[in-house]
Amino acid sequence: MAQVKPLRLKSQKSRQRPEIATEAPVAQVLVFHSVFHLDGTYDYLVPQNESITAAVGTLVKVDFSGREVQGYIVNRREFDPGSDSLSKLKYLDGVISSFPILTQPLRELLSALALRYGSSILELLPAALPDRSASAERTFRARSPRTLTSSESLIHDLGMTSIFSDPDKEKLRSETLLRISVQLSAGISAYQAITQILELRSQVSHTLIVVPDQKDIELLSLEIQKRFKIVPLILGTHQSKSQRYLNFLIANLESPTLILGTRSSIFTSLPKGSSIIVLDDLDESMYDKRAPGWNVRDVALLRAAEYSLIFVSYFPALEISRLVSTGWMQAVVPQRRIRPRITFDGGHRSYSQTIHDGLRFGSVLVTTSTPGYINGFLCQKCRNTALCTCGGKLHIDAPGKASSCSLCSKNYLNWSCTWCGESKIRMVGRGAGRIAQELGKAFPGVQVISSTSAHRIDIKPEGRVLSVATLGCEPDGEYAAGVFLDGELNFNRVELRSDEIALSRWLRASSLVKDDGEIFLSLEGAHPVAQAISSRNFELYIERALSQRQEVRFPPFYRMATIQGPQGEISRLFQLLHEEERFEILGPIPTEGETSKLILRAEVTQGQNLSDFLLDLRRLRSIKALAPLSVRIDPYAI
Repeated sequence: MAQVKPLRLKSQKSRQRPEIATEAPVAQVLVFHSVFHLDGTYDYLVPQNESITAAVGTLVKVDFSGREVQGYIVNRREFDPGSDSLSKLKYLDGVISSFPILTQPLRELLSALALRYGSSILELLPAALPDRSASAERTFRARSPRTLTSSESLIHDLGMTSIFSDPDKEKLRSETLLRISVQLSAGISAYQAITQILELRSQVSHTLIVVPDQKDIELLSLEIQKRFKIVPLILGTHQSKSQRYLNFLIANLESPTLILGTRSSIFTSLPKGSSIIVLDDLDESMYDKRAPGWNVRDVALLRAAEYSLIFVSYFPALEISRLVSTGWMQAVVPQRRIRPRITFDGGHRSYSQTIHDGLRFGSVLVTTSTPGYINGFLCQKCRNTALCTCGGKLHIDAPGKASSCSLCSKNYLNWSCTWCGESKIRMVGRGAGRIAQELGKAFPGVQVISSTSAHRIDIKPEGRVLSVATLGCEPDGEYAAGVFLDGELNFNRVELRSDEIALSRWLRASSLVKDDGEIFLSLEGAHPVAQAISSRNFELYIERALSQRQEVRFPPFYRMATIQGPQGEISRLFQLLHEEERFEILGPIPTEGETSKLILRAEVTQGQNLSDFLLDLRRLRSIKALAPLSVRIDPYAI
């Protein structure tokens, strides 16, 4: 019989607590987590062996509610025997990165932005700080610092006629902090304008240039290299993870003279007195799509106390125009002596004639507001709209393709009208693809290209080209003529900013047309927009737009917010707000599915009260473990 061995208790050694740092042993850590109302800092002990690397601003690992998470050290302090307990405080689990990238100025900026947007600093950190790359950190440690460290390196004879008057040059050379709106005229390249501003400002300060997208980065970078023989430091989401993080470290730890980036580069650390140049702050790319939906313009304005701000656009956002009207910001409007001639719809010339004459001397640009091929059609016989069984409208993506539903994507290989059986269609909505096809037939022998957001062509090919592009996707290059279609559609949309955006895009597209060229506007000559473009004087148009916005209580005189969620939740919230009469309320407005939304608005002077209310609302729902509502303050579109 086998002998049973006696049981033995296994002895375990308790983990010995490491020695705490002799100086400032308590680290206050901003911890990453998803609980909205727990957005404060938490105290952890710093081990002595990590005291040097665990600096303020560094990324660390900590234990939070039994899970290992990351966070940034925002402060180091001494141990307080009266309130701290060694037995209760946890230790840092380790330092992930010794680079102090969450600086005090950046944290203060993010805190101010969170306050403005009824948000948490944790929601803003992913935009301000890119994902860490260990390989980029190794490269940064091994590299030599950038040689361009003096603003004098940018001073160079541009070799071109200045677009700025002598008084405007003096403004732009000023060593005092600037608040300037530069409104460009038709025929002036935005990239050349910025290089001229850069030459004037480089004698005074370091410069950050923020542009909408990768195309702007590439073309402006080429212009800068051509004029100054230097390569700016690039910060953009189009870069690889490691390249973006490496450039981020260079920008924030070495303070290079010239930085060029897209939306998130607006958070870059800069020496005090530096210049921030923002190109086309009205572009949708300048608005973050993630909560809380901040935009570049607001972040720049929050930095106005320490940096010069120069907004460059073909048509300023009405928020900027309002600041100009109050005197807080100055307007600079450079002019060209020779400009393209303007013709209008309903006049003595058709757009076909403009295209025909333009192709005799070079390329022609045609813009439209809608991509696709056939975006809607009727039955040729009975004129009923072609609909899917689900109720969605049918469209055709490309020539030879079957029609499909815009909602459920169901294909109809052999469509026929459900009312009369007819199979012939009547177009009611042409997209860029269809227009390009029709112009190709009308002007044989000419290369026709189509540029849309789905297939964008950034630079016009060599030779004579007929470019058909949706607004904002125009191939860069020189054109002998420009035809801007869909004028009535563009300036009669229901979106809040439709007029501002359409006018800005038309004017930017017009900058590609040669001085002796022709621009056809698909508006009658008496239309206010046509009048403003032809006279090159937008003061009256802006004055009227501001007056109308104030009268109907819209931005920039009012701040607006949307709250969307389940219908029952929104109805209860409406009752509460209606009884308290704290804000003006529009809604509840039914939206997709079983949801609805409220629109709240308050005068600009009471705007912070609106932000505070929404912050309290979000905190309360988080404390009660209720599902979050979708909240947006000052959204791009309502």
